[in-house]
Order: sequence, then structure tokens, then C-alpha cells
Amino acid sequence: MENPLARVTRSAQVIAQLGLGTGARVADVGCGPGRVTLPLGHAVGPTGKVVALDLQAEMLAKLTAKAALQRLTNIQPVCGDARERLLPEASLDGAVMVMALGEMPEPPRVIAQVYAALKPGGRLLMAESVFDPHFLRRKRVTAWAVAAGFVEQSCIGNGLAYTIVFTKPGRS
Repeated sequence: MENPLARVTRSAQVIAQLGLGTGARVADVGCGPGRVTLPLGHAVGPTGKVVALDLQAEMLAKLTAKAALQRLTNIQPVCGDARERLLPEASLDGAVMVMALGEMPEPPRVIAQVYAALKPGGRLLMAESVFDPHFLRRKRVTAWAVAAGFVEQSCIGNGLAYTIVFTKPGRS
């Protein structure tokens, strides 16, 4: 469900700020049951692809059922630990982590794996909200992303809820 109080972390806002269109290849890292994954699937269209990565098989089963109801065939569920190399190198145009990073062990390692999976010029969007019990402050998230090699492109929100877009340097 979308939180009506955290506008900047709503799926429509996330997709708009990520700025990728039809045909894009995107990963939703820590996708859960698909609150953002499903709208991403619609946004990238049938020629695009959304890799839905989560450690919990139960979440991926819920996502798969919802995708089938919505007749989305462009979502690829991947069950595994985001710290591991599960996404092919330089295979993605974008990635999102929406209120998920705080639940993962070794966040800098997760961010490094996403960096490797993005094409040059690829975008990573990270969103956090204090309504999440695993909330991470913007300063910490930015430090980890910059240490991995990302460049901050934009940020909306405030200290209570924010969405940051980072870019992997280079051209795709």
C-alpha cells in the first residue's frame, strides 16, 4: 500500500523521478510484494524488463501472482541475497531501492553490486521514509552511494522522507 503521508516515496513519484521509459531494463532491489515493481512493469512496457530481487521467496510468490493478475509478462523474479552478484554486469538502465536498503546486511556491498549491474549512465533511485522502521538518513545513504562511484543527480523530500537519484558515470 502507498503511504498517503510520504508522497516522495509513492510508486508514481519513484517512476517519474527515475526517468526511464518504454523498453528500459530495471531492477527493483528488495522488491517485497511488488508495490513499486508492478507499476515499473507497466512503465517500461512489454519491450522492457523489471528484475524483481528479494531474499524472501514468499514475497516473490505474492508479486508473481499479482503480476499474473495484471497480465504483466516483463517481470523476472530473482530470489537471493542482494550482496551477491545476481544481476549481470552492465545489464540495467536503472535500479530502485525503495525503503529496502535498511533491511539488508552490509548496505555498501549491496550498493556496489547495483553499481556493477548498471550500464554507464544508468540510474539508481533510493527512497526512504521515517515510516519505515529501518529508515536510513540521507547523509549515510549518499555517502555509501558516492563511495561506490555514483554521482548524485537529484533529491526531493526532506529529512523525514526523501528520494535520491544517483547516476553511474559514463554514457550508455
